[in-house]
Amino acid sequence: MLLQLPNWFYARLLTEEMLSKPQDEAVPEVSPQSVNEAVGRVVNSDLFAKSERLKAFLIYIVEQALDGRSDEIRGKTIAEDVYGRTPRGESDNVVRVDARRLRRRLVEYYATEGRDDELRIHIDSGGYVPRFELVTPDTDEDPAAKSEPHPNRWRWVAAGVLGAILTGSTVYAAVNWRVEAVRDSTEQRRVQERLALRQKSTKTLQAANLIDEARGMLFPVADAKRQRLATSIFRDAIRIDPTYGGGYAGAAHSLSTLAIMSPDRRKRDKLLAEAKRMSDHALDLAPTEAWTQSAAAWVAFAHKEYQAALDFSARAEKLDPIDGSVLDFRGLITLLTGDFQGALAVADPARKRRTASTRFAYRNIYGAASFHVGNYRTAIQSFHEAARLGDPVSELSLLYSAVANQGAQNFEKAAQLVREMRETWPKFRPDLSLRAFYKHSKDVDQVLAMLNAAGWRQP
Repeated sequence: MLLQLPNWFYARLLTEEMLSKPQDEAVPEVSPQSVNEAVGRVVNSDLFAKSERLKAFLIYIVEQALDGRSDEIRGKTIAEDVYGRTPRGESDNVVRVDARRLRRRLVEYYATEGRDDELRIHIDSGGYVPRFELVTPDTDEDPAAKSEPHPNRWRWVAAGVLGAILTGSTVYAAVNWRVEAVRDSTEQRRVQERLALRQKSTKTLQAANLIDEARGMLFPVADAKRQRLATSIFRDAIRIDPTYGGGYAGAAHSLSTLAIMSPDRRKRDKLLAEAKRMSDHALDLAPTEAWTQSAAAWVAFAHKEYQAALDFSARAEKLDPIDGSVLDFRGLITLLTGDFQGALAVADPARKRRTASTRFAYRNIYGAASFHVGNYRTAIQSFHEAARLGDPVSELSLLYSAVANQGAQNFEKAAQLVREMRETWPKFRPDLSLRAFYKHSKDVDQVLAMLNAAGWRQP
């Protein structure tokens, strides 16, 4: 949460913090040379290789900031200096569109090629002035998590003039300096976010409440009716406040799930395209929100871009490690891509979670992952606990309960669950449903072999 206080406060805070911090915690220097090197890495990356306009846009605004002309970075000047256009309405629209594209591309770059970059460039929504973030990666961190700083580290962010310039006896504080303390727990941050939403507008808070309700409808994942209902609620949230990114991110989740389950290729492609648009819009509005990154992950998964899905979901988990919805999708992606140990770690029932929904999916995910690694009794216990506590029940959860009992040699129980599944969902096709979601055929074959042994016969 960025502190919105007068500039003199930032100058004083910077001075007091630098004097009070131990020598080994000195504020790292951000020099113009390091900024230029950071720009060079971005524009020479594969992701920006064919984006000449975005490269020119980025280079221009950074040069203006380094030269101390942040106040002059406007849509009008960008249209004139970068595109050579006479300022008018359509020119401003082009600048806004390219700014959104650049924000989104930078987020994608730092989640992939630039994940090891220590100095990062951001462009916050609502303006074009670049913001620079210095991240010191921990050597023992997982590579997928390097895009976010350690929660106990101070981040020093400079936008516009870099540093305080000492001239004689006068210290000129940089106009756009911002300091972000990230020592607060994620629970405290959540409370602050809700208060901020209420202060922003009643509409925003109303939209956020709807989104929380709809999140609880995203599981069971194979229930198409619930996914369509969730989509309609997310659309309502967007209608209430189109400037809030949560509704777009939520719709991206539900539309992607519907696309995965759709047997009609034309309909699937249409749903995927809409999900991608929703995700892109969420990234434009709130690129550093965990829910936004989770949406990008699930959209990538629906497009079968599995590594991107894992990268985005890891970033989402890092941004908010106790968001229940984020963890459910992170666990689901690791499960469906065959990383069963990773799924067990994410879906561990002992892990702390925060969610507005009472429909948790992690126990079902934990049960499925336990089955795949051969811990059948653990799987049975997990599904039993899920049913007892009112977690989502679906064809897939009953299917996994049956095959876990078959693996544990509880043959009568397995056969009973198979009969129950056939009676409750007579049109259910386990083979089609599993193959629609799982990356590897061998994982599906493992489940189907156990299911057939338990007495399943496709009608």
